[in-house]
Amino acid sequence: MRDPSWRGVKQMLVLAQYGPAGMVAGGVESDALCAEVLALAKHGAPVSVACTHIGDRALAAPGALVLVVQASVTQQPHGAVFAVTARPDYQGGLEPAGIRFGAAPRLAAWREGPAGAAARAVALDAALNDILPWRRPPGGRAPGLTEE
Repeated sequence: MRDPSWRGVKQMLVLAQYGPAGMVAGGVESDALCAEVLALAKHGAPVSVACTHIGDRALAAPGALVLVVQASVTQQPHGAVFAVTARPDYQGGLEPAGIRFGAAPRLAAWREGPAGAAARAVALDAALNDILPWRRPPGGRAPGLTEE
């Protein structure tokens, strides 16, 4: 894998939480979010990718990287917004320390139906591109942060 911080990863488990901000939520909505993430994340993955849930023993398995995805719908002055972020949780790679940062939060206008699903997919896709090495373009730097 191109990203050395993922060295030793044998499987990726998606742990999704969809619900009100600040609450640990599960159930049908979180399962549906996990299914959406799984459909995007497994494409081109060099390791197995599966959904999981809190309490699953596989979360502590050697070589298991847990992709934590959190999403909620929040009311903003101009309408409802779908907000999502994702981060890998893995002890390994180049040094025995956890990965500290994940994807930048992504937003999409909240809509029901196919248009809403497409907007959510764009936000989820962008978050996954930030953190999954097999989806990341080689090189690249954040624009505007340095004068180099």
